[in-house]
Order: sequence, then C-alpha cells, then structure tokens
Amino acid sequence: MAKAHGAAQSLVTRLTLWYVALALGLIAIVGGASTVFAFLNYANGVNASIASDTERVVRDARAASAQGRSLSAMAPALYADVKRTRRRVVVDAADGRRLYGDPAPSPRPRVIAAIATLIGLHGTRIAVPGGQVFVAPEAIELSRTLRSYWELMLPIGLAALAAAWFFGRAISRRAVAPLGQVTEALRRLGAGDLAPGAVTHADRDEIGELAAAYNGAVAHVQAVLGDRDRSEAEMRQFIADAGHELRTPLTVILGYLDLLEAGAISEPPVAVRVYDSMRHQGTRMRGLVDKLVLLARLEQPLRARGERVDVALVAQDVVDAMQSTSGAEGRLHLATGGDTWVTADESEVYEALRNIVENALKHAPHSPVDVRVEADGRAVTVTVADRGPGMGDEERTHAFERFYRGASRGAIDGSGLGLAIAKRAVERAQGEIALTSAPGFGTTVVLRLPVVPAGSAIVATE
Repeated sequence: MAKAHGAAQSLVTRLTLWYVALALGLIAIVGGASTVFAFLNYANGVNASIASDTERVVRDARAASAQGRSLSAMAPALYADVKRTRRRVVVDAADGRRLYGDPAPSPRPRVIAAIATLIGLHGTRIAVPGGQVFVAPEAIELSRTLRSYWELMLPIGLAALAAAWFFGRAISRRAVAPLGQVTEALRRLGAGDLAPGAVTHADRDEIGELAAAYNGAVAHVQAVLGDRDRSEAEMRQFIADAGHELRTPLTVILGYLDLLEAGAISEPPVAVRVYDSMRHQGTRMRGLVDKLVLLARLEQPLRARGERVDVALVAQDVVDAMQSTSGAEGRLHLATGGDTWVTADESEVYEALRNIVENALKHAPHSPVDVRVEADGRAVTVTVADRGPGMGDEERTHAFERFYRGASRGAIDGSGLGLAIAKRAVERAQGEIALTSAPGFGTTVVLRLPVVPAGSAIVATE
C-alpha cells in the first residue's frame, strides 16, 4: 500500500511541476508581451508629448523673436513651460553655449538604455531663433514606470504560480487516484486476493478507460473463478453421487460372494436366485458406468459431428429398440410429420430420445407413451408424453439434475442420469428441452432442434 501511495504521490508531484512549468511559461509569454505593449504605448505617449512640446516651443520662440526678445531672455520661460511635462530641457545658444536647462544627466543603466532604444523612446532638438532647445524624456521616469509596472505584475505572476501549483496538484491527484487504486488492486490480486474490488472513476478519459478495462478484467476473472468453483462443486457432487450409486450393487455382489465362499448357500434354487441377483446388479452397474461415460463425453466442450439427421427416423429406431428390449409392446405410439431433417450428431440425438423414452416407460409403467415428431420450418419438435403419476414442483425443478430420482428413489430401478444426458445432448445440438408435469396428469418432455443448413457445423457449448 505504501509503495503504491508513494508512486502515485511521485507522479502527482511530477505532473504538478509540469503544470507549474507550463504556467510559468505562459506567465513569461503573457508578461513579456504585455510589457512590450505597455511600454510601446508609453513611448508613443511620451513621443507625442515631446512633439507637442516641440510645436509649442517653436511657436513661443518665434513669437518672442518677433517681439525683439533674445533667446537668452526667454530661455527661463521656455524651460519652465516644457518642464511641467517632466521632461529634460536644455536651451543652447547658436554657438553651443548653454543658456539655461538641466544639468548633464548621469549615465543611464544599460538595461534602461536598451529598453528606451527598443521602444523608440528618444529626445529631439528644436531649432529656434538664436539657438536650439533640446527636449528628452527623463530616464528616472522610465525607471519609475518600469518599476511600478513590475511591482504590479510580479505579485500577479506569483499568485498565478501558486494557483497553478494548488489546482494542478488537486487535478493531478484526482486524475492519478485510479492508477493508485489499480496498482494496489493488482498487488492484492497477485497476493491471492481474488476479489480486490472495483476501481471507481467517473471521467471518460484514458484513465477512465483504464479503470473500466481493469474492472472488466476483474469481473471476468471472478466470473471464470466462480464458474470453476461451481464446476468443481458439481464434479465433487457428481463423484459422490456416482460412488453412492455404485456402492449399492457392489455391496450386494460382494455380500453374495462372501456367502458363496463361506458355503452358506448350498441349495440349488437359492443359488440360482443369488446368481440372478448378482447378474442383475452387475448389469445395473455396467449400465450406470456406460451412462457415466456417455455423460462425461457429452460434457466435453468439443466440436460435435455435424451430419444430416432425420429425427423421425431416429425416433423410429428408438421406439423399435424399446419395443423389443423393454417389454413395452403396445405402449409406445409414434407419430411423425413434415420434413424432420436437422444437422446434428445422430448418436447424440439417439441417446437423447432413448433416455427420454426410457424414463417415461419406467416412471409410467402402466401408461401408454406417445412420441410425436413435427417440423415447422425453423425447428424440429419431439414430444414424449405419458399419463403416469406425474411430478410435483420440487421434482420438476430438479428433474434434469444428475442422479436425481425424486420420489421414485429406491422404488424404480434407474440411475437418475437419463434426463441429464438428454439435456446435455440437446444443448450440444443447439436445441432446447423443457418438461411439464403435474401430480396425476402425467409428464411431457418437449425438445426442439433447430433446422441448420446442410454443411454447417454444430459446436458444442461449454
């Protein structure tokens, strides 16, 4: 946690410094541009004022000359008039003598001189009768103006940098927060925490997409792990149920073998019954193993063999086999109609129908069983209906579960795998199977197999 927090803080600091550097650059550009603009305006104003002074000096000097006054006599008045505008004023005679004016200025600092030259700030010499008047801006005024300007701009710039640091850090923290969460969650995931939690981020930016991708990956991992846990639980239950079902016939067979070995069975009629019982239990166990092997094959997520299958013909084969081997003569009735061809695995369709019919014959021993095969252009529907005792709500809910025999457990010889095998076989053919039943009204099983064009492959679903 500390490492993730430290890394996030380091990134926040770097991003904040970038914000500050960007703000500093913008302040420098804006400040420089505004300074140039402001001082160009200042220079234009000063130069315009000097031009106005020039016109006034020329006018006053000419008027005084017309009145017979010398430049030396009127120099103080000219100086005072121009000096009101805070300019440097010098009145010189025609021979270069200084008649009146400001003393020679001290050398200007190079920065001030460079700025004055850059903005075009300059003095002017005005020719008047009897000499000339020199009018120039005061260097001290430029320095004072420059200082006043930056005394205003520097606090604004510093405030802008402080705001850039504060808001940049807040924005960076908010933007980087999901990265720290993702890092910490991945670290917990790597340490074995398979439910690290989702990362929340409302913005639809790159980091938001990263958070969404992480949440999707975590959800997928949790779903896969959940499926794995369910599969493992089902497998454990499957093994436990299979062991329970196999234990009974094995116990009977081993018990009879112990009696035979001990010589406890000597009478021929009793021995015949013992052998018949052992043969029956062995046959039952072999049938259970065959169904377990078949169900295990159907559970494999492999590509099923796609071939054109006439469901009506398969149903006829099932009915014929049941009539001859299950003692169901006269109880099975088959009706077919339409084009009942589908693309599927014929052996799996046969196993599905055989198990459904066998289940009906066992659980409705004195009832006729009607098998009907129909087609509607989109699917082939097979309906197997009996008029036996039917099922209650709980039995209907668990009818397709492995080894579930409901109220018939122990009363009817069966494995409880028939409907489970049928359901899986139908699903591998991309079909559907459903069961309706009520106590006293028999049971009806309906399966629908989609009509798939010839040449299409059936892919078994997991």
